[in-house]
Amino acid sequence: MRPIAPLITTIALCACIGGDPFSQIGYFKDDNRNRVFMLYAENPTEEQAIEAARSSMHTSGRFTVTYIFVGRNKPKDIATLADNYVAANDAVYAAGKKWRWRYIASPNGKTILIDCYTKSPDPDHCN
Repeated sequence: MRPIAPLITTIALCACIGGDPFSQIGYFKDDNRNRVFMLYAENPTEEQAIEAARSSMHTSGRFTVTYIFVGRNKPKDIATLADNYVAANDAVYAAGKKWRWRYIASPNGKTILIDCYTKSPDPDHCN
């Protein structure tokens, strides 16, 4: 059994070093399977943000919104205990922390990634 312990430790360390830079801050799912995710990473690339958002659970025919926070804009979980899907989104807007990206997977399957750090952020998607 002893020779296996170093191997397991090595595998675990390698997974952490090259692993996903994102941590999930909050998650809400309503009875209709609409979802809100709050993710955080220190300094991700746009490609990493897209991959993290796309890998968030999504139910066909429902909404999934993923808010991605970066750097010093790490909020507390304010979505998980919301009463409903709209309240979860409203809570994220009201938190006062700016997210970098907002990713939306619509019921029709269309997806969009909005970068809120542009010169002219979309006020419908950015706070």
